Amino acid sequence: MAADNVSTFFNLGFGNNYYLNGKQISNSKWNNYTEYDASLLLISTSQQTAISRQGQSFTYLVTTDIPHYVGGSSLLIKGSFTAESDDVAIKLQDIEISEDGIYDVKVAFKMDYKLFKKGEISLVLKY
Repeated sequence: MAADNVSTFFNLGFGNNYYLNGKQISNSKWNNYTEYDASLLLISTSQQTAISRQGQSFTYLVTTDIPHYVGGSSLLIKGSFTAESDDVAIKLQDIEISEDGIYDVKVAFKMDYKLFKKGEISLVLKY
């Protein structure tokens, strides 16, 4: 996928309630498949697993069962690190970066502070 304007809220286009900018604005079932994020092709609604460098298991899936930022679904990641030097990679999107492109990357996330007190969100570019 070309990276001119890559954006996703992990929105399946349906859900049990609707959120806009992190605030619930409807608590009834809805569907509008024009809101479906095409970039969800790499992330499934069935649980997947990623293993950290030190062997810890992290599960991830797109779900309608938790609060969202926009729409009726979001990406849920579960797992825990046992060492500060550990990390895990979860592939979200394939892109092609052009030579003269300028890209705006935004991430909205909510973490359980008791379980994840500090850390980082990284953008990793690979050749």
